[in-house]
Amino acid sequence: MLGSSMIPLQGATVNLTGPVSATTTTDSNGNYSFEGLANNTYTVTPTKSGYTMSPVSRNVTVNGVNMTNQNFTAYLQ
Repeated sequence: MLGSSMIPLQGATVNLTGPVSATTTTDSNGNYSFEGLANNTYTVTPTKSGYTMSPVSRNVTVNGVNMTNQNFTAYLQ
């Protein structure tokens, strides 16, 4: 997850909804992950106070492989 100046955004909350729900936080490099997900479609939604995210959320279909590069851009409000 990148800030509008293309700097990683640490401390953003990332919510996962679908057949299961989970929440994680981005690390100092703006990375986040959810482990052990069954094949299905999930919605990933990032939030951080003072920022607007683009896209607001993203649908991700897990199908037996790791899903990488599910990025968002954070714009300072």
